[in-house]
Amino acid sequence: VTPGVWRAPGPFGAGEVRVSGLTRLDRRADDEVVLVLHLEVMDQFGDPVKVLGAVDVVLTPAASAGAARDAVRWSVGFTGARESTSYFDPSSRTYRFVLGDLPGWALALGEADARDARLDVVLRTPAPGGSDRSVRELRAQSVFGG
Repeated sequence: VTPGVWRAPGPFGAGEVRVSGLTRLDRRADDEVVLVLHLEVMDQFGDPVKVLGAVDVVLTPAASAGAARDAVRWSVGFTGARESTSYFDPSSRTYRFVLGDLPGWALALGEADARDARLDVVLRTPAPGGSDRSVRELRAQSVFGG
């Protein structure tokens, strides 16, 4: 996210981000297994809001010797209104990101005997009431799989 490309949203900008329980592994029509990440973005009053910004996602396997090395990362930018709206799912009131290129260890996350993984998310968005250059980082973490 490049500061200065948007206007600060006033009091209704993002105040909190959470990984929704709708997050899951899914199989696409082409048989690729993908992570479907649903993010809830709320304003300071706890109401869902649409935002402009960028999200960084890291999926790390449960504690193991090479956990950091085996982590998989994605970055998605949505600095325009049309982009932001394309990721927003109005029925769940969440942002929905379909993330592919999963490593082998992550493909097993849906199996009953699979280990858990940690999902770390950072949302960078304009700060409410800030200047055109103010950026707020909101973080969420969730255990996923198993």
